[in-house]
Amino acid sequence: MLGYRSFFRFRDEPNAQEVLHGQLLRWLGSKSWDAEKLVEGSAQEIAPRVTGTLVHVGDASDGNGDGDGDGDGDGDGAQSSRFVFDQHEHSGTWTTTVTLHLDVGGESGWVWFDIDSPEGGPQPKPPRIAGELLRSVTGRDGDHVLTGRARIARRSQATEILQAIEDPRRRGLLFLAGTNDDLPLDKWADYLRGILHDTVGLASAHVLDAETTELVNSWLPATHRIAPGTVRTFRPGVDLDDPLDGIRHRYLTTDRIVRANRHALRSLLAHQARALSTSAPLPRDAADVDARLRSRLDTALLEDATPPQDLTTETGGEGILEAAVEVQVSPVFTDSPSPAGLTDGPVLTALADVLRDVLGTTTVDAATIRALGELAGGARHTTKAREDLQERLRRLEEERAEAQFEAELQRTLLEDEQLERVQAENERAEAERQLRHVRTELARMGEAEAAWSQPDLDPLDIRPESHDDLLRCFTKLEYVEFTGDESTTHDLDKNDTMGAWAGKSWDALLALNDYCRLTGDDAFSGDVHHYLMHTPGTCHGFPAGAHAARESDTVQNDSKYSAPRTLPVPTDVDPSGTVFMGAHFRISRSGTISPRMHYYDDAAGTGKIYVGYIGPHLPNTRTN
Repeated sequence: MLGYRSFFRFRDEPNAQEVLHGQLLRWLGSKSWDAEKLVEGSAQEIAPRVTGTLVHVGDASDGNGDGDGDGDGDGDGAQSSRFVFDQHEHSGTWTTTVTLHLDVGGESGWVWFDIDSPEGGPQPKPPRIAGELLRSVTGRDGDHVLTGRARIARRSQATEILQAIEDPRRRGLLFLAGTNDDLPLDKWADYLRGILHDTVGLASAHVLDAETTELVNSWLPATHRIAPGTVRTFRPGVDLDDPLDGIRHRYLTTDRIVRANRHALRSLLAHQARALSTSAPLPRDAADVDARLRSRLDTALLEDATPPQDLTTETGGEGILEAAVEVQVSPVFTDSPSPAGLTDGPVLTALADVLRDVLGTTTVDAATIRALGELAGGARHTTKAREDLQERLRRLEEERAEAQFEAELQRTLLEDEQLERVQAENERAEAERQLRHVRTELARMGEAEAAWSQPDLDPLDIRPESHDDLLRCFTKLEYVEFTGDESTTHDLDKNDTMGAWAGKSWDALLALNDYCRLTGDDAFSGDVHHYLMHTPGTCHGFPAGAHAARESDTVQNDSKYSAPRTLPVPTDVDPSGTVFMGAHFRISRSGTISPRMHYYDDAAGTGKIYVGYIGPHLPNTRTN
């Protein structure tokens, strides 16, 4: 599956071809891969368990249109080369594809890296050559510079920063860190380089000094500003005139940066950059070149796999040995000395039999043996070509299957999102209906002013914007504790880019907190589900339809399913330190993730509720 994709352009690089190919050769050499074994259109073993394939299209001229060309170019001097390297390991095959394109004249073009990793394996890291190339040429994402590492931006670069934010051609993320006079700029920049280490080739990053932070923020609306001590992630397609657009461009708060595990932040930011780079569509010109390279590879494979039509070999000026000639009764040996090792009769007889079966003659001489050797070499070449063709077909089938899976996944996610939206819209409409009813009744009672008054903001009603914020918010809850694995909850942020799941989880926690408070005060009798069905008007609620009071008997009684739901609690709740938590909230529908919150109601015991899990849907009888 595609796990890494980097695409950047370059321009005004006089020695682009020499630099790019030189860096590629040095990279291959550093891995002890033999570049000299690469053959056009055919996979060759360039190291143990490593094969390499080269494909080239375009005009081989100097840019003046007078080159030889290979028939696949535009005749304008543009050239495209693709190098495909397959590393066959125990976990599966890792495929690195490097595509280099030079426009007419050879001073501009683009570079495209793909890394496909085995399904279920670790996510690929940026290849070292990506950073080396970005240090050798000035790569660009759209019209702005693609940084290989976080750079400090001064006042003179403020306009460039604003243009990068709004660049309509930008494909990747743009990380911008704000600063003030109280922050040590160099240390701040070094920290950013560390947590953004795995975004090389995928995103750009700038650390704005204090003056530049203030200047850029003066040009940005309040919804898009970069606060000092925070890192804002600008996605492509920024619309500064739309206040709602600011929600798309998330930021790491100072508190999150200070408290969070650096490795966890590095993983989160790399995931976000990879997810965008692998899903963003390629530019049209790159897609066109990709189609030509694929076509060229298919043509080369078919040509190599086609056996020669003329199975004839010239023999020392005596003409051509025809494939079908009269088979002689016994071997005929010429006056030439017998080849070494062929002095005994049985070997010569066996050789004559082979010649008769293959060439239709039993004459054993230098010409017929050479003809036999040429046929054997051709057969070996054809066998290798057919193996290459089979590998190409296998790869195409994998791509087709992956594309089909991705299409089905996106269709499922779309359906889930539509269901979520319909549910939210129904809940909004019902809340609006109830609000109208309450206002009408208050007006009839002479309390019209109260009916239209705005309530004071309760700090508990400020929803967290990430799961890191969510976990910190547990300290605000008197009756609910989190006992689960924080890293599992943090990982939800990789897919909850807008913070919607974190917000809904907080709604469920507020409902649990109020339920437990009322239960402890003997103001409510019943379980959580009953509370959700009949939530008092002054308390927080949650849709009862998104709550399950228990798991099915199959899940409870099968250790394969019950074990993941047996979660930590304090020993004063259970001496074993764990309990089965079947009750849960369905936070969202979202394919295989569909986050859930599992909890244990101990209101009657310790007077608290313990949340043991906030994460992806746990396995059940309907999941694999």
